[in-house]
Amino acid sequence: MPESWLRRRAGRRQIPCTFLGKHLRFSAADLAAIIAAAAQAPTGRRATRRHRRPTGDLPHPDSHASITTPDTNRTETTPWPG
Repeated sequence: MPESWLRRRAGRRQIPCTFLGKHLRFSAADLAAIIAAAAQAPTGRRATRRHRRPTGDLPHPDSHASITTPDTNRTETTPWPG
């Protein structure tokens, strides 16, 4: 965990620690208490990520609008000058 997390929680007195001036000290018992308080039982399922909504002028995937792509199998003839 980041040091900033520890400092914020210790400053709010949400986790056990000892202050020596501006310095923090954690005993083995303090660390065990922090770990025990943060422990979570496994749920068996992974958390799913939320998908961001598309931005810009692209249509939403659920809309009836479609994006056409060029046909790559079609050959076009270009008239040669001359």
